[in-house]
Amino acid sequence: MTFYDFDNSESWQKASMNVLSIITVMCSLVWLRSTSKINADKHQEATRQYSKLKKELEGLEIEKRDTNDELNRINKEIAEISDIIQFTERDFIRLKQYRKRKDYYKKHIGEYLSVPYNIALFRMWKRLRREEKAKKK
Repeated sequence: MTFYDFDNSESWQKASMNVLSIITVMCSLVWLRSTSKINADKHQEATRQYSKLKKELEGLEIEKRDTNDELNRINKEIAEISDIIQFTERDFIRLKQYRKRKDYYKKHIGEYLSVPYNIALFRMWKRLRREEKAKKK
């Protein structure tokens, strides 16, 4: 420990310099502590926001999955409708001729009387297409 002679101005200078350096160090420690506290608070807030955003993203992914399921269902319906739309006038005329064949009509009459007329025609058209493809092979 250093003892100062306060009658001497040089000792006052040394003492004041030491006191100033101690005060500076203490102020820097206080400043560091406060900034580290601020940084810790910022980190904690950022962590909170990150977890909140992550939960939102998970929610959006679930919504996206639900939307994709809905989209797949709609696409499936569109594909079925496009099959029906492909039911052209030429196919309709061929179906009418095909229905006139008594043996075919008697053979499958039970299957087609249980459903509405347009669906029955569509099923007959599909069967006609399958049979034609089988004949080609």
